[in-house]
Amino acid sequence: MVIGDGMKFASAFIVPNYAHLLDWARTDAPELATMTKDDFLTDPAIVKKVNQEVRRANQHFGNWEQIKKPIILTDEFTIENGELTPTLKMKRKVILEHHQEEFNNLYQMEMD
Repeated sequence: MVIGDGMKFASAFIVPNYAHLLDWARTDAPELATMTKDDFLTDPAIVKKVNQEVRRANQHFGNWEQIKKPIILTDEFTIENGELTPTLKMKRKVILEHHQEEFNNLYQMEMD
């Protein structure tokens, strides 16, 4: 979910496809495949892989549209946690409320 409306740059809350990353790790970084999901998704090698994918996707956008500093979330957006509607649409306001600390930390550094 892209965030940063009215800020100096766009960022995004990224919920990676855990199964896809785990398949990648089994081949390219087997030592990661035995970690817990939270440890796995916050490991520097996984963060690097996600950032590479973001940079690859950014090539298709203008500079002002590019994601500058993605935030990787370890929990999926779900109906149960209130972040998705029954038709699986994201509830942006709820997601921002749930991840307000990450949002503030990201943009606070830019305001200092």
